[in-house]
Amino acid sequence: MSHSKEAGPYIITNSRDVFVMGHSEYDKYTLDKEYKRDINKGDKISIPQNYYINDDPSEEPTVKWKKHSELLFRNWIKNYLIQ
Repeated sequence: MSHSKEAGPYIITNSRDVFVMGHSEYDKYTLDKEYKRDINKGDKISIPQNYYINDDPSEEPTVKWKKHSELLFRNWIKNYLIQ
């Protein structure tokens, strides 16, 4: 139902269920905290794409998903829980 070349599947459905694979509920700093925690542990992980200004972890994170996340969950509640 929804996917990208970079991240793979995001929303998968069948005749009965809807599965959301991403973490669109994350606030602005959640991924930043997780990334820096893992780097400090010595994990070899990639910088989250399109998250920091100029993909630089010393810069402020950007939030480009919040409105889409709110719309997804609002529509999910409206279509699946209220009906």
